[in-house]
Parts: sequence; C-alpha cells; structure tokens
Amino acid sequence: PKFQWVYEKLKIAQSQGLLCGTRNEWPAKFPVFAKPNINLRGMGLSSGTVNTAAQFEALPEGHMWMPLFKGEHISTDCAIVRGDVKWMRHALGFPWHRGMFTHWVIENTQRPELNQFLMAWVKQHMADYTGMMNFETIDGKIIEAHLRFADQWCDIYGKTWINALVKLYA
Repeated sequence: PKFQWVYEKLKIAQSQGLLCGTRNEWPAKFPVFAKPNINLRGMGLSSGTVNTAAQFEALPEGHMWMPLFKGEHISTDCAIVRGDVKWMRHALGFPWHRGMFTHWVIENTQRPELNQFLMAWVKQHMADYTGMMNFETIDGKIIEAHLRFADQWCDIYGKTWINALVKLYA
C-alpha cells in the first residue's frame, strides 16, 4: 500500500518536475498528451494527443496531461532491493496506433543515461521498496511505472532469472 501512488500518472509526472496537471488545470500551450490518471486495466486506453482547447475541454473527468514526448519508447524492468536497482533490462517498442505496438526488441546492451536516471529516481522515491518494477519511458522521462515486471518476455532473460526473481521476493 505504501507504494500504490506509482499508479497515479500525475504523481509520476510531478516527481520528475514535468509540466502537468489535471483536466481542471489547463496547459499553457498545446499539444499535450492526456490519459487517465489511474487506469489499471488497459493502462494506455483512452490516451492520446490533445492539440486544441476544444479537445482538452472534451477530456473525460479523471484525465491528466503531460508533455507530448516524441522519442523512443523504452520499457525497463528493474530488480530493486531497498531502493537500490540491482538489475535492469530494456526493451525498445515500435509504436503502432492507439497506444499499441507492432513489436518490441529486447536489448542486450545498457542505456547509461536512462539507467542513471532510473536508479536516481528509485533511490529518491522508492527507498524502502524491494521487488520488481517496470518503467515506461519516452525521451528518458517516465510516463508510467508499475510494481511488476513485463511478463511477456521474462522467459528470454536467461535460465537463472526466475530463480533470482523468487529469491528477491523471498
């Protein structure tokens, strides 16, 4: 329960000092990216670019907005022990439409800048947390965080990964 706040996308944006707000707090300029503040079912459903004031006014209650990032979409799984990232693996997403992807490429190299950013963020905001986390980032900024790993590719993390996962939670 102490860490449930990570599912509030507005709090994730605020934790990084990003310009952001609720549907009742207008952005200074468009475009922005809007999405449900909390959406545990379908995560990206009902998300999208808002280009005009009229589109902004039509947003449903419970939506938040943040900058519209245009860079690479990276999904990062992290193993964390008391706020220290002990392991991470990145996957590069290839966007399709409506928040879906054509495919993902699991990377066997590290991303030093992104690694440093995520490790510092975890140390500051998740100091007492032990477990797995998944971060979705664009342009090196966290757009979503989850208290889990991306289960669709853990089978290619190596033969010892599942045993290490069980040990982490034990």
